Formats: sequence, C-alpha cells, structure tokens
Amino acid sequence: MGLHYWHQSMETGLPTIDDYHRKLAEYLSDLENAMADDNRPFIGAMILEIIEHLEATFPYEEEVMREFDYPMVEDHIRVHESFINRLRTYSERHSRGEDISRKLTYDIKIWLTNHIQLQDGNYAKFISDKKRGKGPLGWVRRLLGAT
Repeated sequence: MGLHYWHQSMETGLPTIDDYHRKLAEYLSDLENAMADDNRPFIGAMILEIIEHLEATFPYEEEVMREFDYPMVEDHIRVHESFINRLRTYSERHSRGEDISRKLTYDIKIWLTNHIQLQDGNYAKFISDKKRGKGPLGWVRRLLGAT
C-alpha cells in the first residue's frame, strides 16, 4: 500500500472527501503492484473494489454539493457515472482475458489528477467561499452579520 500518487495539491479541504480520494490513490498503488506481479485475479478483484469504493463515496460527495447548492452538481454526477461505467467496462474486458492494466491505471491516474484537482477543486472552492459568505449574495450575509 502506498500513497505515491497522492500529493497536497489534490486536497479539497473537505476531510472526508480527501480521505476517499487518498483511498483511491492507495487502490491505484495496489493495482500497480498486482500488475507487476502479473496477478490477474487480484487485478480483477481490485477493479471491483475500486468500483465499490466509488459507488459508496460518490453519493456522499454529491450530497455535499447539493447541500451547498453547487450549480454544476448534475454535470458532476454525470461525470461520476461515466467514470464508474468505464471501470465496469474495464472489469468486463479483464474478465474476458484482455490485458487492460495499463489503460486502466492511466485512466485512474488521470482521474486522480484532473478530476480531483480541477472539478472537485472547483466545488470545494465554491463550498469554502459559500461557508465564508463570499458566494452569491455573500455580501448580503456579511451585511446582516451572518458570516
């Protein structure tokens, strides 16, 4: 287990969500170890484990976005669904005997860097700003002393 795919720039400032993302980075490290050992059964199990992890964590992330009225929540949900569907496709291809390991790890690496840093970073900033009264109508909240 390792976190060599995790770095501070990926932190959203939302501790539970950051923990979920760190776990995904651990899964990626485990997956690469299984690839190095050519452990096909473990690779298949890891793909399913990653899917289960995301299916368990995405709803929490989406609920946080809804709670703070994040305007891009529906688009973000579609991105989540698309990623899970891609992982399911990888799982099916792996089950048929295809070597999908490199493509799969590449996809997860891209997800860790692009999705978490950019898309999750956007909603995390939105939430942070809203908590501090800097979002839409934040000036009204500050004026009324409700910051």
